[in-house]
Amino acid sequence: MEIQQLRCFVAVADSGSFSSAAQLLSLTQPSLSQSVARLEAEFGAKLFHRSSKGTVLSEAGNVLVRQARNVLRAVDDTQETVNALRGLDTGTLTIAPYITFVTPVTKVVAAFRDLHPGVTIKLLPPSNTTGVHRNVESGAADIGFALFNDDIELRVTHDLLDITPVAVDESVAFVPRDSPIGGSKDPITLKEVAQLPVIAPSRDHPMRILLDRNFAAAGATPRYGVECEHFETSVDLVAQGLGTHITTRGAFPANPGPDVVVRPLTPARRWPVAMLRQAGDPSPASAAFSEVALKVFADEGADLHEAARLIEKMRAS
Repeated sequence: MEIQQLRCFVAVADSGSFSSAAQLLSLTQPSLSQSVARLEAEFGAKLFHRSSKGTVLSEAGNVLVRQARNVLRAVDDTQETVNALRGLDTGTLTIAPYITFVTPVTKVVAAFRDLHPGVTIKLLPPSNTTGVHRNVESGAADIGFALFNDDIELRVTHDLLDITPVAVDESVAFVPRDSPIGGSKDPITLKEVAQLPVIAPSRDHPMRILLDRNFAAAGATPRYGVECEHFETSVDLVAQGLGTHITTRGAFPANPGPDVVVRPLTPARRWPVAMLRQAGDPSPASAAFSEVALKVFADEGADLHEAARLIEKMRAS
């Protein structure tokens, strides 16, 4: 077995295509296919199934892919250590951000790049806590940032990963300025929010499920006017006066635009945000990024103690 064979295998698993994986690794497709074929011959099993929907991992491939990621990570970490001893600063660091905590993460990335310009940062598509957890646990990401809505998410993550509290995020309502509830920036109840149509993801989306639960607890019955899972588009829809949108402060820049009013919810809904990392000794780049992240959040006024308290409260519930 060769390291290049594992790189080819993981690249196909990540991209879902032999041609895309070949482009990613700057190889010809026949060369990449031969590497995967040799790996399959060594294991005595097919690692992929090809269908009209693309290339997917077989049962054997699913067993191998996590271990392959760990091997490649160990190789990369060793190279980073050698580079550090030689006074170099290179490598790639992959970050998995939470869907409504992207803006704070980009600030950390900017601060890290100022200190370590030779390290390439790869940001995965934002996802919910389950997606962040899967990316970090599988090795697809070195570090993740997750917001915890309940103790179930926390328990699953806590069993497998190191959790470092970094911030507390707060739920807010985006309200059209030219609406009956758009003339104030004071806190607003969910019953008041429900006076207008609500812009939210489809009903089976985790964020929609949480919204339904919160509205029900507040005795409010929302009318979902537009279903949308894209944050920037949801903000545009609010600006057009099509309804309200519930999100968190970490989801947006300081000024969402002149046609949108941001109102915190009352009673306040605050959620702990944590940095996730695989247990064990981190790579030099991962350790440096974690250190920068804690400093950035502290400089931004993040209440790390409150984040830790909220996490402990969830654990105890």
